[in-house]
Amino acid sequence: MKGVLCGLTTLLSAHVGSAELLFSDGFTNDMVLQQGTKSAVYGLKDVGSDVTAVMTDTTTGSKTQLATRSVSDSEWKAVIPPTKAGGDYTITVTGSTGGSIEIERATFGNANSLICNRRLFSLRNAMDS
Repeated sequence: MKGVLCGLTTLLSAHVGSAELLFSDGFTNDMVLQQGTKSAVYGLKDVGSDVTAVMTDTTTGSKTQLATRSVSDSEWKAVIPPTKAGGDYTITVTGSTGGSIEIERATFGNANSLICNRRLFSLRNAMDS
């Protein structure tokens, strides 16, 4: 039993110390970002590490290097320049300690209208039930 507990403790310690790179909640595949204005994506990273971010237009293949900065020891932010409506973009964030994460099929449009339309759709569905 003592050996099992020791092994489990070692396993948990190794997991806690492993490299971590995450997007904050709400940043997912198929998301819509506001067109024509600066946008940003945020997330978590290993303490003391740096991140780089690239936005790729999957239609043309053109890549835009995004300005990134550390918000705290373990948080990062990548700023997306004003972008026209449309697109199918992939946003890739890479950590200096290894690993990368992606948002696929991001588009730009009137995100405020989309949020309002989704709320209205949800309200209509609730009223119909």
